[in-house]
Amino acid sequence: MHRNSPCACGCGHPAVETLKPEAEGPEFVVTQTVCQARMRLLEAQRGVAEERGIENAPARLWSIEMRKR
Repeated sequence: MHRNSPCACGCGHPAVETLKPEAEGPEFVVTQTVCQARMRLLEAQRGVAEERGIENAPARLWSIEMRKR
């Protein structure tokens, strides 16, 4: 039954395909796209943590607002 559901790793592909042995399964091609909102958020978080030496940075909640140009 679990093989009919999405792969547990979070890739979004069906487990029936992703859990096959490499020689039997499909070939996967990886592409990269950059989310500009996430990039800005990570830059801001890194800057604040380095500047202030903040501990437990992952516990801090941040938000992103989209501004139209």
